[in-house]
Amino acid sequence: MALHRVGLLSESVGKAASYLYLFVIGAVVFEIVSRYVFSTPTHWVQEATEFSCGIAVILGGAYALKENSHVRMEVLHNELPPKRQALADVLTFPFFVLFTVVLLRYTSVFAWKSLLLGEVTNSAWAPPIWPVKMLIPVGVALLLLQGIANFVRDIRKVLEKHHVD
Repeated sequence: MALHRVGLLSESVGKAASYLYLFVIGAVVFEIVSRYVFSTPTHWVQEATEFSCGIAVILGGAYALKENSHVRMEVLHNELPPKRQALADVLTFPFFVLFTVVLLRYTSVFAWKSLLLGEVTNSAWAPPIWPVKMLIPVGVALLLLQGIANFVRDIRKVLEKHHVD
């Protein structure tokens, strides 16, 4: 049941974040019309679209992991039977944990410093950037949580007695 909830969380957050791309499309169209039809370029569209795309990628990582959409050595991995794929994933899991734990630690410090400074960008618009930076460790934590759920599923698959390779 807990594994299902982790997957549901990853999926919900990832799908919700994907709607930011609709904002990006609208903002870019607005910028084009504003710039080329009315000769009044905006100051905010560039950064707003960068923030939105970054947030969508950060918060969509766990969903991509849930759906096995991350990049991997598919030429080798996909040629293996499902049980051996699960074993390969179990054997590489410590590297995933090491990577995500280190990433979580450093991005948390990075985000916390940004929050304490009330950091803004160096542009004419100068929006606060700390909220975006605070979402980075959130996305990494979701990625780690989904990775653990995948690991438990892989262990179960490896230990299945009746599964034929």
